[in-house]
Amino acid sequence: MRLHTMSLLAAAALAVALPVDAQQNGRVVGGAGAVFLVGLPTGELAEQIDVGAGIGFNGHYFLVPSGAFRLRVQGGFIQYGSETHEACFSNTVGCRVRVDVNTANSIAFGSIGPELAFTSGYIRPYINAGIGASYFETASSIDGTDDSQSLGTTRHLQDTGLSITGGGGLYVPLSIRSVPLSLDLSARYHRNGTMQYLRKGDIQDNPDGSISFTPNRTEADFVTVQLGVSVGISRRGQ
Repeated sequence: MRLHTMSLLAAAALAVALPVDAQQNGRVVGGAGAVFLVGLPTGELAEQIDVGAGIGFNGHYFLVPSGAFRLRVQGGFIQYGSETHEACFSNTVGCRVRVDVNTANSIAFGSIGPELAFTSGYIRPYINAGIGASYFETASSIDGTDDSQSLGTTRHLQDTGLSITGGGGLYVPLSIRSVPLSLDLSARYHRNGTMQYLRKGDIQDNPDGSISFTPNRTEADFVTVQLGVSVGISRRGQ
């Protein structure tokens, strides 16, 4: 799970950093950004899991010169449950070497679709819709008790489903050294249909060393509330 988180952090950082060099002597043709987000389960999912938190990234490309009509791509990662316990490394080594067993429950998602936006004013509302996928996963990893590198990961349950999204938000334009920068505040509904997933505490350790669990299967819709920044991308020579 650390790998997923690090990959998304790197993608989000690149989404913000790469466009900065493209601002000089050009016309803005899109934007890219990174967000912090909160995942709010709804309906049947809200009866099973808690609120989660994570990060996301997005990008948009102007389909008309004004930027009022755009194509938007968005993705993100939410962790809605985790647990850690200390254990002996193995039956052979015994407890002379101890490790942390970390289990994380997470959701990854991505979508693409149209966006309509106001392109003038101090506050610029927008609405969007998209189609994509959501991925629910529960996995455990072993780390040294001194926070050393992960020694291995086991995925206990994973499920992927079609996701339909819709939402809206506000761009608040700023300017730093002539770079087109906007605060981005939004909310987005993710309709995922029925999914299988595990919650914190669902995995039981048996005396013989095996594990047992019963997957939950319900409607798995949620809302993401997001706050981040978006940096304009320019095309040189325009």
